[in-house]
Amino acid sequence: MNDATRQKTLPRVPLNDLHDENRHWDSQLHFFLVESRFFKNLLDDYKFVPETEQLFKKWERMKQRLNVLLPRTAELLETTRQHRQRLSGFYESREGVCDEDYIEEHRQLRKYYIDLCLEFRSLKDRLLSYGDQILERRNP
Repeated sequence: MNDATRQKTLPRVPLNDLHDENRHWDSQLHFFLVESRFFKNLLDDYKFVPETEQLFKKWERMKQRLNVLLPRTAELLETTRQHRQRLSGFYESREGVCDEDYIEEHRQLRKYYIDLCLEFRSLKDRLLSYGDQILERRNP
C-alpha cells in the first residue's frame, strides 16, 4: 500500500483531540505523583505504623504497591511527553494527519493510562480505608 492510499484509509482523528487528551494525561499523572508522594510520606510516618499483624500486612502491601506505581507513573509521564513531541511534528509536516503507527501508539498509551488510573484509584481507596482504621484505633 502506498502512502497516498494509506493516508486515505486512516481514521481521521483531529490532532487537537489527540493533543488535548495527551495534556489531560500529563496533568493527571503529575497529580498522581504528588498524591503518591503524599501517601508514601504518610505511610512512612510513625503515627501510621500499624499496631496489629493484620494492619501491618496491609501496610506492607500498600507500601510495596506504591513503590511499584511511583516509577510506572513517572515512566508513563515521560512516554506521554515524548508522544506529544512527536505529535507536534505532525502539525508541522503532514498537514494535520497522523500516521497509522502514531494512532496505534496513542491507543496503547490510552489503555496503559486507564489501567494505571484504575490501579491507582484502587490503591488510594485502600490507603484511605487503612488511614481510617489507624485513626479509629488511636481515637476510639
